[in-house]
Amino acid sequence: MNNRIPNYKSQFSKIVKLMILALFIGLWEAPCATSTKAQAGESSIDTGSRKTRVTITNNLEGSNFTIHCKSKDDDMGTHVIAPQENYSWEFKVNFWHTTLFFCGVSWRDGSLVYDFYKASRDLNRCLYYCNWYVKRDAVYGLNEVGDPDIVLRWSSKVVMAMSCAAVVVVARLSWREFVPPVAASVRVGCAVWPDWWRRLGVAAAPNSFDG
Repeated sequence: MNNRIPNYKSQFSKIVKLMILALFIGLWEAPCATSTKAQAGESSIDTGSRKTRVTITNNLEGSNFTIHCKSKDDDMGTHVIAPQENYSWEFKVNFWHTTLFFCGVSWRDGSLVYDFYKASRDLNRCLYYCNWYVKRDAVYGLNEVGDPDIVLRWSSKVVMAMSCAAVVVVARLSWREFVPPVAASVRVGCAVWPDWWRRLGVAAAPNSFDG
């Protein structure tokens, strides 16, 4: 009987260590999102370690844009960004360099979905500061030295709405057969434009993607 006690203690100790490690990894990778208004008069807390910051600035000259960003583990919600303001978040790239954030962006005349941060691509192009500018002709991604090396052209909202409707039909038939990253990107893109969902008569569709 006495011989089993050390074994139980050893197993409990291992479980505690794994829980602490999981908590540490979660805190390490958790993003912190802010907008221009939220940042006014505030300063970031210095954690003593270097983080990457992604900033998306509105240069649409008189128009707002709507943005909804996600990672595998975090949904940062939908935000409306006014002209000359920005939306940004900071995070630590994970140990395996697989960190990825994708966003749906929409304004009056267009929309798009894209990976606004992808570690395998961006560790060598914008190590700590990844800046994007939303303009009328396109969305521009700047590298570490400030040169626009990524240009994203707008897609028609009508085309996107039709694509979302098609996804709803297929999702109800066989959602799990979709490639997860593609499905997730389309899901975020569709959720950004609820007015188009209502016009198509599928207002509840984004909530049904619980595959």
